[in-house]
Amino acid sequence: MIARRENSKPLNPPPQPPPLTDVDIVRLAQEQPLSSAVIPSFLLSPDSHTTLISFLHSRSDSPSPSLSVTEYVTSLLFIISLSPQDPSFSSLLSPLTLSYIHLLNSHKIPHDPNSSKVIQLLGYYLEYVPKTDIKSVADAIVTDLSQIVSTDDAQLLDLLPQCLTLIYHSDEIEGGRDYVNSLFDTILMCNWSKVLLVKMVSMFREVPFLDKVRAAEFLQKVFAGMKGVDLQDLPSLVYQMLILVSKGFGKREVIEGIVMFFGSQIGSKVTSIIRQVEGTVLLHVNFAVKQDPSIGQEVIDLIKSNMGAFNHFSVTVLLSVARIRRFSDSSIGILRLAVLATYRDYKFTKDCKWLPDGLKEEYLQNVKLVETAVLRAVSESNYGREHVVPSIVQFGFALLESVAEGNRKELGTFEGTTGVEKLGIQILKTLFEVHDMARDEIIEQCKFRILSLKPGQSTPILKLLGSLVKSYPYPMLEHVSRLKELLDYFAFMDGGVASFLVTALLPLFRFSRDLQGYTILVVRKAMFRHQDTVRVAALNAVINLLLAEQLCNKDGLYSLQDSSSQASCSQQGEMACSMGSGSLFQELSGLMQRCLYQQAKVKEVMYNGLVKLVVVDPLAAGAVFDFLLPHFLRFYREDEDVHLDISCCVKSEHGKIYIEEPLDCLLSCISWILLLQPHGKSNCPSDSSLACLGFSFSQENEAGRILSREKFSSALSKIRKFLRSGNLEDTQAEQLIRLTGKFYKHLAQMSKLRISPKGCKQLLPGLKFQKLVEITCKQLTAPLYNFVALVQRNQQENAKSKAFINKIKRENRCIPDLIFQIEDYEKYLIHLSKASKVNLLRHAKRSTSRDFKILEARNIVGEEEVPSNEPILNNSAAHNDSSEKSDDEDGDDDDTENGVEKDLCPETSSDLAADSGSDDKEEDASPKAKRTKRSRIVQDSDDD
Repeated sequence: MIARRENSKPLNPPPQPPPLTDVDIVRLAQEQPLSSAVIPSFLLSPDSHTTLISFLHSRSDSPSPSLSVTEYVTSLLFIISLSPQDPSFSSLLSPLTLSYIHLLNSHKIPHDPNSSKVIQLLGYYLEYVPKTDIKSVADAIVTDLSQIVSTDDAQLLDLLPQCLTLIYHSDEIEGGRDYVNSLFDTILMCNWSKVLLVKMVSMFREVPFLDKVRAAEFLQKVFAGMKGVDLQDLPSLVYQMLILVSKGFGKREVIEGIVMFFGSQIGSKVTSIIRQVEGTVLLHVNFAVKQDPSIGQEVIDLIKSNMGAFNHFSVTVLLSVARIRRFSDSSIGILRLAVLATYRDYKFTKDCKWLPDGLKEEYLQNVKLVETAVLRAVSESNYGREHVVPSIVQFGFALLESVAEGNRKELGTFEGTTGVEKLGIQILKTLFEVHDMARDEIIEQCKFRILSLKPGQSTPILKLLGSLVKSYPYPMLEHVSRLKELLDYFAFMDGGVASFLVTALLPLFRFSRDLQGYTILVVRKAMFRHQDTVRVAALNAVINLLLAEQLCNKDGLYSLQDSSSQASCSQQGEMACSMGSGSLFQELSGLMQRCLYQQAKVKEVMYNGLVKLVVVDPLAAGAVFDFLLPHFLRFYREDEDVHLDISCCVKSEHGKIYIEEPLDCLLSCISWILLLQPHGKSNCPSDSSLACLGFSFSQENEAGRILSREKFSSALSKIRKFLRSGNLEDTQAEQLIRLTGKFYKHLAQMSKLRISPKGCKQLLPGLKFQKLVEITCKQLTAPLYNFVALVQRNQQENAKSKAFINKIKRENRCIPDLIFQIEDYEKYLIHLSKASKVNLLRHAKRSTSRDFKILEARNIVGEEEVPSNEPILNNSAAHNDSSEKSDDEDGDDDDTENGVEKDLCPETSSDLAADSGSDDKEEDASPKAKRTKRSRIVQDSDDD
């Protein structure tokens, strides 16, 4: 019974372990090793959650809450990590996270690196928090967004993207997506500080499910608040936005916003810090394009479709993108097209009379904005953006190549604008000045393009080279070797390009005697080439060299325009050496003497060049006279009635007539030099001109120089008197009439051959032929009739002189043939005009009637015995009546008619072609020798 009673006594429960303190939890977490098998049961009980959270709040009241709270929370999270899926632990994560967020928002614990470490650990275990409690966590995070003013205050936002993602994709939360959208609206409606703005951009890159409407509102809010962001935070902000773009987040909007912000808003402030920030942003953009090429294409499409986005920053972005091979041509191409389009649009509006002035002014401002943007992008290229230098070189030359012969007027300089050509030159000049590393490439590209492009396209490149030489002579001295390589192709270039090249390099000769000597050597070789254009180019180079030395000696050593670069000691020594020469004319005189025996075109260039030399220094005329006098005496005969030997100026080869000596240019040269002589001053040339032309001052030379000038003056005076009288030598007048008749005969044959046979399609006359017809009608036919009238007037005035009888006979044999050939030529022009429907005689004057009357013999013949009853009948109608006859019959009828000679004296007006036949015989098919002596001659009717 006692035993039963003992058995019936209730058993005492096992003793419960004492509750753990926060210190025990920390110590437990620090014990190693630790496994889930040794976790105290207290921690596994849901009843312990309240106690565990209370430890957190108690530690927040400690003197050092940051370390104390961090130590406790990390220890607790370490224990939870042993079995995070355990229901007891997962239910503990929710109150632990919410309590810690509350302590941070209430500032009971500081926002410091310790708190950032705890937030990262909480984010790692956030996925184990019950889904129904995540909404509470998200609400707690966004509660105090307006209080975020520093980077540490925004630490909790690192948890928000993960919370939103869990809610958005959770099936356990009813209306989870609607909640996410409402939370976005809450975020967008609150005020963002500059720190919060940066944090939001980095946060939203992890939220890919934002709809387009809210994404647009988000970007609008970001770009509106970027003005308040610290400059040092802008590069990181742009980088985060580019990451958004790479994930398909408003690609066009982000690119346009970045371009407009740096190009318009912050771009209006020009400081070194802003330039450095822009340089860093450009590097981020360049890197982003390399990672995602679609961003580069978006940049190109933006500028292509929206000229409002064209600013200095967008230009720099395109230049940066052009460094990527796949976008090189397209980026430079869109920049070039954008610049050209603004000029074309302005020209179009400027030429339109019906457009309002306000619209024209708007397009003018567009051109100025484009020019300013491009030049600013180039000038700021040395602020952390040196990688765009090769793109700028490519862009500058692309603009210069755009200025071809065809569109130079369209893209030229307008009032108030720079112009495409000057803009391209200014771009490369600025780059040449700012970047030493770009100079080699610019000179090399100039050389390559001058040699490879067409003459019209290479002209802007030559202007660039000349501008570089003029503005930066000392830096250009470092590239003399490349310039010599370019000069080696002098004889193979177009004549105009070769002349322009030497002209561009002239200012550099003041500083480099070596380059000047090399140029002279190249020119000497070119003078022995067979091509006329090469010889002309070489002569132009010689003239320009002489002009440059004259100006140099006249203006002094340092007359060159001020340069931004200073010469080194060696360069200054070379410069001083090069300026000491005064014998360049003497050195080149032999070469110029050779020009006096070359083609007429070469001589014309030399005569014009000599005038330019005297214009620069009129007192140098004496030396030029000495140079020209021996050559002039080859064509001047002082002891004869006719002073000019014109026959020596023309030669005939293979049936063609060539001008061997341009006598008109020679006389014009001498006349101008005489006119340029200083009046009322000493006749002694200046020392500078003598030194420049290579002559020493002595009484003998001075006397000879004065003698040369007097000879020229006297000769020119006699020639003027002779030309005014019109009294040509017998042989000269006759030869001129015969040559002109032969010329018109060839013109008639040319016109006849252009008339298509019957049954064949008539082709239109070529433009060159139409120009030939215009020139002959306007500049040859009419003056020729005046000349013939003058000749016959001289016959009448000198009819009583025996010496003129033979002259009258010869001229009266040539004049009818000349008139016939003119009319024959015009006849075929009429036929060709009717067949082709092109009025070829629109430039010809209407002819006048050429009637003649018979003069009595006593009016002409003096002592000579002449039959008194043999009239000489002559009328142009004789040719017109025979227009239907064959060429041979016409020739016979023109010579004689019943033994009567026909003499023609035309009116001074030119004549449209009458219907007459053509004479296929040579011009010397004159009337036969068997003629009766004339008793009367024909002159114009007084009635006319």
